[in-house]
Amino acid sequence: MIAESCYLCGSAELLTNDHIPPKCFFPKPRPSNLISVRCCQTCHRSYAKDDEAFMILLSMHAIKNPAKQWIYENKTLPSLKTRNKKLARHIWNEIRIVPILTNIGIVPLRTIGFPQKRMERFLFRLTKGLLRNFYPSYDYSKDVFKAWALSKAWREQPAVQKIVSKCIKRCTWVGSF
Repeated sequence: MIAESCYLCGSAELLTNDHIPPKCFFPKPRPSNLISVRCCQTCHRSYAKDDEAFMILLSMHAIKNPAKQWIYENKTLPSLKTRNKKLARHIWNEIRIVPILTNIGIVPLRTIGFPQKRMERFLFRLTKGLLRNFYPSYDYSKDVFKAWALSKAWREQPAVQKIVSKCIKRCTWVGSF
């Protein structure tokens, strides 16, 4: 049965439960209905740092939210000071202010650089986990997922600018990914 195999590699050995999205994304007390799928211990361990890194990225986003703030103060900052010093240096070196044209004029937006391969690994894993949960009869472990970054030309398209402008008007955040 497919559900009793690792959703990432297809192995049926040493299976454990993998939470999608990871438990570290939620402050305690965590919701009781978190999604979990079967995953071998090897794959589970190999993605642990990606989970933590992506949690760090999300928690650095400046949305004013008590749960996000708790994660930032109690998980992100301690992690960057101890276990993830290399990631902390990378993020610090990649902070940029990018001018975005909106209907209210040019708005400077702080962006945080993040290792693309790590982000892709996390997003592919999240996608495969959600697919396994919602479509358990199909084996996604052998499927290849690809990601594309929008080029500067695409980002400057009026439709993309319009979406960004609407997001800026509706949100109180000062950061972007």
